[in-house]
Amino acid sequence: MRQVVMRELRPQMNYLEELSQPPAELKSLLDQARHFSDELNKSQISLSHHEASLVANFLKLNKAKTVVEIGALTGFSALYWAWAVGPEGAVWTLEKDAAHAQKCREIAEKAKVSLNLSIHVVEGDAEVTLNASAGHGIPKTVDAVFIDGNKAAYGKYLDWALAHTQSGSVIIADNVFLWGGVWGDQNSGASPKQIEVMKSVNQILMDPNQFLSFMIPTAEGLLLAVRK
Repeated sequence: MRQVVMRELRPQMNYLEELSQPPAELKSLLDQARHFSDELNKSQISLSHHEASLVANFLKLNKAKTVVEIGALTGFSALYWAWAVGPEGAVWTLEKDAAHAQKCREIAEKAKVSLNLSIHVVEGDAEVTLNASAGHGIPKTVDAVFIDGNKAAYGKYLDWALAHTQSGSVIIADNVFLWGGVWGDQNSGASPKQIEVMKSVNQILMDPNQFLSFMIPTAEGLLLAVRK
């Protein structure tokens, strides 16, 4: 998840958000997930509709059916991924915080009942739960991994993603600007370890020999990559 900081969206980002319309069938559940984030005072660290829609459509274009998300919050983004993969697909979303995981489970159950969408909430530290992924029902090889967890652990998350994806699979990482830390902003609040790890992750995912990659200049940086 992102650190608890308020994003200062540029005018064009605000404009894009105004234009972005969530899928009609998801709107009620998305509103509930956002409300849960508000209750926990965490709405400022959730993806925007524009960002989530961009990723969801990227998943659709790449025909992803199995998605692992690292960092669930209250299920807002998982709803988008489940919508993208459809009733025949499945999303596993990992969340360390028990309060967040409980809210996400409520959303997942409602998505299952009303839309037949499969969202499996895996509670615990992702570094631990990923190592026991088979025990949580996660396939040995998945179509997509969305990374938005502990920034200092992005390298470990990427190692898992590389070991559990194949040619044509999608790996997506959020917060890749690290609030300016990757280009040396001394006011970013990022630690030296976080900066070192994020720079390494960015270099790997932007390697044209391994990936077809796009770094999108959202407010906090979004990197989308397809394995060659």
